[in-house]
Amino acid sequence: FAVMGFVSFFEIGLGPIPWLIVAEMFESKYVAPAQSIACQVNWVCNFIIGVAFPSLNAALGVWTFIPFGVVLAGCFVFTM
Repeated sequence: FAVMGFVSFFEIGLGPIPWLIVAEMFESKYVAPAQSIACQVNWVCNFIIGVAFPSLNAALGVWTFIPFGVVLAGCFVFTM
């Protein structure tokens, strides 16, 4: 249940940012290369989280999602 909750809240929070903000940040002729780079960075970060999660879960146990929640809350406060 915790994983589904985290993914759900991530997708209404930080999840879509790499897909949406690129078109707003760059001129139209640079959108395609910038979108490609944003997609690659997104997948690399997902890979890092996927590799680090088992160690994090072993170290923190039931508190595993606290660091992710702190990052999400910090980003929420930053965008206010």
